[in-house]
Amino acid sequence: MRKPSPAPLLIDEHAVLVEQIAARQEHVRAGLQAGDWPRTELRQLLDYLHYELLDQTVHEERLLFPLAGGCADTRVQELVAEHLALRRATEQLADAAAPRNEGRDVDQLTALLRDLRRLLERHVVREERVLATVTLDGVETRRQPTWSRSWYPLTEGPVLDLDALPAPFAPPAALQRLARLAPGETVEVRSSSGLAALRTLTTRRRAAEFTWVCLAEGPERWRARVTRRHAG
Repeated sequence: MRKPSPAPLLIDEHAVLVEQIAARQEHVRAGLQAGDWPRTELRQLLDYLHYELLDQTVHEERLLFPLAGGCADTRVQELVAEHLALRRATEQLADAAAPRNEGRDVDQLTALLRDLRRLLERHVVREERVLATVTLDGVETRRQPTWSRSWYPLTEGPVLDLDALPAPFAPPAALQRLARLAPGETVEVRSSSGLAALRTLTTRRRAAEFTWVCLAEGPERWRARVTRRHAG
C-alpha cells in the first residue's frame, strides 16, 4: 500500500513554527513600541529559533531532502540555501540582541525581525511544494526520539507541568527546558507521578549545573524548584 504524502504533516509542522515565531516577534515589537528593550522577549524568540526552527531544518535535510533528490536536485539545493539564510538571519538577530548592542539600533532590530519573517514564510511555501510528492510518514515520525513541535510552548514559563506532556517524552522535554534556563533563573517543576526520573536524568547529565529544592512530595502532587547555578 502506498504511504500517504507527508505534506499534511509537514504543513502542520510549518504552521506551528510560523505561528509561534510570529507570536514571539510580536512580543518583541510590543516591548520596542513601549520604549523598553525587550531583553526577555528576545531571548525567548532566539531560544525558539535555535531549539525548534533550526532543529527542524537539520532533520529535514537529514530525512526528507535525500528522498526528494538530494543535493543533485536544484530545487533541494535552493531549500538548503534558504536553510542557511535562516541560520544567518538567526545569528544576525542574536548579535543585535547581545548585551553589548542592547538598545543601540531599534530600526536594525525591527528590520531583522521583518526580514526573518518574510524569509520563513517564503521558504515554507517553497518547501511544501518541493516535498509534496515525497512519500514518507513525516519528519517527526522519523526522528529519534519522535518529537512534536507542539510541545515546546508547554515547557515555557515559570512553571513546567510534566502532566501536560506525553509521559514517555516528558523527561527529555523537561531537560531541554532546564538547559534553556539562564544562570540564576528558576522554574517550578510539577508532576502527579513524581520527579525522581527527571532529577536522576538531570543529575546524571548536568549534576553541577542545577540546584533542586523540594516544595511538595506527593502523594497526589510533586513540586520542586529548580535553579540553574551561576558559572563558577
